[in-house]
Amino acid sequence: MRSRNELTALCVVFLSFVASTAVRAQAQADEPALIAICKALGPSNRDVTAKSCAAFQKQFPASPLMPVVRGLVGWCALQAGDRGEGVTKLFEAMVSDAGTPFSDATTTMARRWLTRLDREKVKVALKKAYTEHVSYPATLDALAKLPEGQKPPLNDRWGRPWRYHDAELKYVRGIKAQKYVLESSNMDRDQDLKDALAKAYDVGTLLKPVKILSREKGHESVSFAAGREPVVLAPGGRYRGVTLVYVGQNLVVLTDDDHWSVMPLP
Repeated sequence: MRSRNELTALCVVFLSFVASTAVRAQAQADEPALIAICKALGPSNRDVTAKSCAAFQKQFPASPLMPVVRGLVGWCALQAGDRGEGVTKLFEAMVSDAGTPFSDATTTMARRWLTRLDREKVKVALKKAYTEHVSYPATLDALAKLPEGQKPPLNDRWGRPWRYHDAELKYVRGIKAQKYVLESSNMDRDQDLKDALAKAYDVGTLLKPVKILSREKGHESVSFAAGREPVVLAPGGRYRGVTLVYVGQNLVVLTDDDHWSVMPLP
């Protein structure tokens, strides 16, 4: 007859087996579901994508791939012209200090889109100032003096002040304060919301997964085809502006800081 300690150990082993089996079962379901969503992604069918993402969230509430789905929901909302508080809160909820490559990439993506949304608010305030004075202010100090409710965000989503200065017209020299430059020091491209949304939701075909070299937790690595030479990346590794952030059972997730790329494994 088995002792109590032996029975306890057997129960622990059994429960661990059940848990690992459940995780594998979910991976076998949520990963193909996400791949299907991403294959159908595009501005023309954003409503379908949004509905598919809502179904994914309901079916797989504990999926580790949820940041990708939330990012897609936010992008679809922006494409539909939504600039409301709901979209802002959605992206704010994606900001995390978990410190993993996936969470860091999610936070970067959220801050970039939030910074673009905030920049639009500053542009509105600058346009109002121009209407009143027929010139743009030399600094943003004038906007800082506006009453609460009218004051736009004076920092980007990394907490740094905007880089701002007025500028001359391109073809009429000597006339100042008729244009301006408004930038975040944390973003190197596509700072304007309209320009960013005009780009296709596609990280591109720069990297194609070829083989999983290691699945050891914390030491995952993937071999990618990138032109003539292979590229090996671990989560957090970056190649020509594209970062590997997640290695699943059937897929890998990459990002260019603004979009996700979900790629099935061969």
